[in-house]
Amino acid sequence: MKELAETRVKASLALQMLAREEKIDVDNEIVDAKLNELREVYKKSKEALASLKDNNVRQDIKNRMVIEKTLNFLVKLNSKDEADDKKAK
Repeated sequence: MKELAETRVKASLALQMLAREEKIDVDNEIVDAKLNELREVYKKSKEALASLKDNNVRQDIKNRMVIEKTLNFLVKLNSKDEADDKKAK
């Protein structure tokens, strides 16, 4: 269990570093749109709605979106490399 947690933390840190190096970010408008979407989903839960006002929750959502965008960047990069390899053959 501890090893799995360590692996996840290392992967997350590596993705965060890559995001910084590649200047991958998410605009505040996109984060706001995601928060509005979540407000709609959780509109019947006062506790969940209240948590969405917390700046830490907002930052966590933004971080997750940056990680997702970074993973998409890596997938596209890998797809391009595979296409280049096929052309070279």
